[in-house]
Amino acid sequence: MANERDFEEVLAHYPEMIEEGLRLIGRQVTVCGRRIDLLFEDRFKQKLVVELKWGPIKDEHVGQIMYYQGALLSGPDPVRTMLVGTRVPPAIQKSLDFNGLACKEIRLPALVEFLRSKGETDLLRAFEADLPLSEAQMKSKLSSPAAIPADAPHTSLSGSPALFAPVAQHWLDEAVADFRDGKKRIRFGCNSRQLGPALKYKDLIEKVYFKPTGRGEISACARFLGIDPGNPSDDTGNPSEDRLSGSKNTDKLWRAWYYYGFCDLDLTIAPIPLASIRRYSNKPLLGKNNRLSACVIRDIVAG
Repeated sequence: MANERDFEEVLAHYPEMIEEGLRLIGRQVTVCGRRIDLLFEDRFKQKLVVELKWGPIKDEHVGQIMYYQGALLSGPDPVRTMLVGTRVPPAIQKSLDFNGLACKEIRLPALVEFLRSKGETDLLRAFEADLPLSEAQMKSKLSSPAAIPADAPHTSLSGSPALFAPVAQHWLDEAVADFRDGKKRIRFGCNSRQLGPALKYKDLIEKVYFKPTGRGEISACARFLGIDPGNPSDDTGNPSEDRLSGSKNTDKLWRAWYYYGFCDLDLTIAPIPLASIRRYSNKPLLGKNNRLSACVIRDIVAG
């Protein structure tokens, strides 16, 4: 399993993952009396302090980098600061933008793909162990048929939350087509009251798993971008953008209790059986006899 030190090792060797033109000055060094993870010199000969977080960036990390920035700005030379994590939740991104703070999101799948391209087998091993099974399988139906089945014995569940959403197959097909045509983000509406906890966990959720109506397994997954409350009785929270291209003339999807956004939608090679999925809060299995409404589940990982 990877940790923050492994993350630091990769970025120290390959600073281009953060920004082009960086030159490493030091690791775990003291700058203006503060110990920082990585210190670089950028292409403009200005120092860049990087604070690493293995996982999503959180509120307390924003406060930490602001504290560092205040100390560094009091020094004799200009110094840039940047937060780097494996996920930057939308709410945190807004806070960083508001305060003029730089950040960089380096997702685990992108990190693994980069290390593979560099032939870094030793560094790669720790990160591949953390790669969610769904991400490893999500290349499309034309990918290698030798992919490991989702219900193989090594499949397990993590402690992090994800979204589970039963949807009509034609909505998934239309969403896949929209992304292939260049759409960056899509939002679906949902009236399941069990999505309420997702508002609480929205900064921790990374993926949405889709079960087509009438089928007993998950067959698609996407990267979660956020969730907003709505009201099916009026237009409160009703999004005017990010709709499916073929749904412009209907409000069926757009008058709901919740609207969740996603991107990077793709089909799993091997369907994931509902019997292997547990709800996030009270942990029952999502079997055939359960009420299959949208809810928060435990994420799927390779054990």
